Amino acid sequence: DQSFNDSANEGMIRASKELAVETQVVESSSTTDYGSNLNAFADLGYNLIFSIGFLTKDSLSEAAEIHPDTHFAIIDEVVDKPNVASCTFKEEEGSFLAGVVAGLMTKTGTVGFLGGVEVPLIKKFQAGYEAGVKIANPNVKIIAKYTGDFEDVSKGKDISSILYSQGADIIYHASGKCGLGAIESAKNQKKDCFVIGVDGDQDSLGVIKDNEGRIVKTVVLTSMMKHVDVAVFDVCKMEKEGTFKSGHRVYGLKEGGVSLTEMKFTRDKIPESVIAKIEELEQKIIQGDLIVPTTMEECKKFEVKEK
Repeated sequence: DQSFNDSANEGMIRASKELAVETQVVESSSTTDYGSNLNAFADLGYNLIFSIGFLTKDSLSEAAEIHPDTHFAIIDEVVDKPNVASCTFKEEEGSFLAGVVAGLMTKTGTVGFLGGVEVPLIKKFQAGYEAGVKIANPNVKIIAKYTGDFEDVSKGKDISSILYSQGADIIYHASGKCGLGAIESAKNQKKDCFVIGVDGDQDSLGVIKDNEGRIVKTVVLTSMMKHVDVAVFDVCKMEKEGTFKSGHRVYGLKEGGVSLTEMKFTRDKIPESVIAKIEELEQKIIQGDLIVPTTMEECKKFEVKEK
C-alpha cells in the first residue's frame, strides 16, 4: 500500500539484516485469512508473529490462546495476553503537525480530511489534524469525508475530487490505499492542490516529471509518518535478545513513533516561518506543555492558545 503495511515490512527487513533473523511476510487477501495465516506461522515454529492493523485483533487474540508458547505482537490494537506485545501510536500528535502545515499553507482558507473506515483510530487522526489547523488559523474551514474502507483507490480519488471542488486546496488523508486516489486527484486538478500523506513517506508519490525526467510539479506537501517499522524492529530486537515482554507499548513524538517527513520535494515551497512554528509546537508536545486531543469531542473543546 506504499504506506502503513509497507512501513511494517521495512521493520521486518531491517530485523532480517541487522539481527540476522529469518523473516517471512504474507498478505491476507481477505479478513477471513487472518486467523489461518497467524496459526500457519505458529505451526511452522516462528518465535514471533506480527499481526498488522486493528482489524486483526480478534484473530490474533484467538491465535495467541491456541499457541501460548509462541510470542505475538499486534500493531494498532491492545490484546491483553501474556504472550502478546501490543504497539500503538499517538497518531494525533503527528496529525496535529500536519494540521499546522495545512492551516498555515492553505490559499483558499479551506482544507480537507479524507478518512478510511470511520472508527476511533481514524478519528484520532482527524482530531489531531483539526486541532492543528485550528491552532494555526482558527478561521480555516475544514471539510471531512470518509471512504468506508482502506482499499478502494478509485473511491479515494472521487471523494478527494469532491473535496477539491468544494474549495479545499490541501487534503490530509488517513485512508490506506484510498490515499493513492487522493494523490491522483490532486495531480489532475487545474488549480494548485496538495495532499498530506500518511503512515509512510509518500512524498515521492506526488512528483510529476516531464519526458526528460525533470520534476515539473509535486502535489504531496509532506507525510505524517507513523513509524511502524520502529515498533516492529523494537519487538524483534527484544525477541532476539531473549527479553520479550508482553504488554502495551506506546509510540509518540517523544518516542520517535510519529513525525513529518523532511519535505524533500516541497521544502522550497514552505516558508521558514512555517517550519519554525512546526518545530516550536513539536517541542511543546514532547515536553508535555501541549496535549493534543484524541477524539472529536476533545477537539471541539480544544483551546487556541497560540498566536
